[in-house]
Amino acid sequence: MIRALLIEDDNDQIEMYKMAFQLYDMELLWASDGYTGLELAKKSNPHIVICDMLMEVIDGMGTLKLFKADPKTKDIPFVFLSNLIKREVMEKAKKMGVTDFWAKTEVLPKDVVEKVRKILEVKQ
Repeated sequence: MIRALLIEDDNDQIEMYKMAFQLYDMELLWASDGYTGLELAKKSNPHIVICDMLMEVIDGMGTLKLFKADPKTKDIPFVFLSNLIKREVMEKAKKMGVTDFWAKTEVLPKDVVEKVRKILEVKQ
């Protein structure tokens, strides 16, 4: 079973994605900040991480940096799912090792599930 980790501080977003992943028989773990997400990832070994950019405790770029610096999590595909779509941010994220960047306003939850499946198919 595919296990994804969503790092998102908006409870409505979390609930929406939990339902979408359940519909497709995929496990979705979630954390409301990058520090908690990193600890959860080290314990649960998700196949992919989906992270918002704009969060209170630590932003998406800081979270990406934490994940890429840790030997246990550095190779997990990491995707940003955000409304912050700025070219310079995307370019910096790519240099830091982000797998992909999806705009919340351009994808439905089922699209996210499909994109996750595609990334993991290619990886295996």
